[in-house]
Amino acid sequence: MKMVFTAIELIALIAAILTLIKIGVVALNKKIWFNKVTKKVYGSKNSACIFFIILAVVIFIFLLQSLTLVEIFACMTLSFVLLALGFIQFNKDTIKFGERIMKKKFPVSAIIYIIFWVILAIAVIYQVLK
Repeated sequence: MKMVFTAIELIALIAAILTLIKIGVVALNKKIWFNKVTKKVYGSKNSACIFFIILAVVIFIFLLQSLTLVEIFACMTLSFVLLALGFIQFNKDTIKFGERIMKKKFPVSAIIYIIFWVILAIAVIYQVLK
């Protein structure tokens, strides 16, 4: 068994293990995952935001050591498509959720998040077309 991993292999390994744990727990009892993980993570917005921002930055830095921004964005596109396939299974709930969000004003944190995506998209377009 391999015991020395690159950063990307370690990130992928941890993600794969967590994915299998989540699928296993949800398959056995989806309420357990919802009550023990989802509610706790989304229940503490500020702590979760800080944690996920740090995690995103660390993962992004490690990925940039081996992949180009274009390659990372292409992989993210696969994730978007897979997430969309998951959400489409609950299309009516997804539409209702979207309608509720559309009635609210975007908080500053959401605007910063959107600006990040705009910058990232522009950087990818620049890299591809240069």
